[in-house]
Amino acid sequence: MQPVLYSVREALGGRPHWVRSGTEICYYRNHHCPARGRRRTTFYTLTFTITFKHSEDVCYLAYHYPYTYSALKANLKLLQRSVDPTKVFFQQQALCSSLAGNPCPVVTITACPASRSWRDMHQLRE
Repeated sequence: MQPVLYSVREALGGRPHWVRSGTEICYYRNHHCPARGRRRTTFYTLTFTITFKHSEDVCYLAYHYPYTYSALKANLKLLQRSVDPTKVFFQQQALCSSLAGNPCPVVTITACPASRSWRDMHQLRE
């Protein structure tokens, strides 16, 4: 996994994108010892080298391309509009709230019940 980098200077220049960056990428098991009496856990270290293009730039690094809450909401809205409600049951519910206070959606997508009978509706709920 190569880290991704976002450069503010590049964004101001019209290229607001996260790009894979870095060379000499190495993952290795380290010798970190957690507190005694705890389960044995293995820890790993990631090392890499990055050469920045611009001086006095603000850069952000991430393990993977960020997936924003706004993108999630937009994708769910597109998905909901793309399904035929007579054939597909689509429901969004809030599971919990994130640390930022945003609702974390649970999405249920399944075939619509064959009829509105108690048995079919009960099967859908199950």
